[in-house]
Amino acid sequence: MTEALGAIRHSVTRYRVELHAVFGHADQPLASPIQCAETAWMTWSEIARLPMPAPMRRLAEMAHQHRERTASAEMKESPTGLPNDIPSKDPGEPE
Repeated sequence: MTEALGAIRHSVTRYRVELHAVFGHADQPLASPIQCAETAWMTWSEIARLPMPAPMRRLAEMAHQHRERTASAEMKESPTGLPNDIPSKDPGEPE
């Protein structure tokens, strides 16, 4: 499932660039990022501290705001108060 979040337009020297933000959701969680030394899973606060060009930062902020909105909506819809993708503990399970 993917959802278009918007587009960012900017210029690089004499070229106009348009970047499209797309938010995707995996059906199953991924255990690790692709096998590349430069790739890692990061929290939003870690991403916010990274040095990056302004257009990339705006794309990251779009994704973060979208995730915050969808997580909030999921919590409102869930009878347990947990987002729908987080399983609730079976009440009969021992602690």
